[in-house]
Amino acid sequence: MTGISVVIITFNEEKNLGRCLESIRSVADEVVVIDSSSTDSTVAIAQEYGARVIDHPFAGYGQQKNFAVGQANHNWVLSLDADEALTPELAKNILSLKDGPQYDVYEMPRLTNTVGSGYGIVAGTRTGRPDCLTAPRGIGPNKKYMNTGRLLMPVQRRGY
Repeated sequence: MTGISVVIITFNEEKNLGRCLESIRSVADEVVVIDSSSTDSTVAIAQEYGARVIDHPFAGYGQQKNFAVGQANHNWVLSLDADEALTPELAKNILSLKDGPQYDVYEMPRLTNTVGSGYGIVAGTRTGRPDCLTAPRGIGPNKKYMNTGRLLMPVQRRGY
């Protein structure tokens, strides 16, 4: 069975983090939160959910994501933003990967609710083997390993 580490980068995400962490309870074998010295209760919330919290200065979005993936202990990683949450259907899809994923990485759509704009869907590579999720210069997934599957249920994202 494949273990899944969930990695989340944060900075002052107390309004979003609890929803995100609640949504991953059924799929995460490990939760790693990379925090950029939040001044609100982000760290306390992460710790209440049993996350391992690492304080790391923000080095850019891609670099921070790569650092987060590097901290994961399992051979499968789900990378989320603190304002994202799994739907129950998507959690079931991800749980099914524990029995042996068929691909190196999986894309999943993001359903974004932007104030005044309604919902939009954007695809992104968010779960896979750690060596497939990191890229040189920290920009997106490492394309040389792109044996890619697609999960059909979207991750829900709170817009601003």
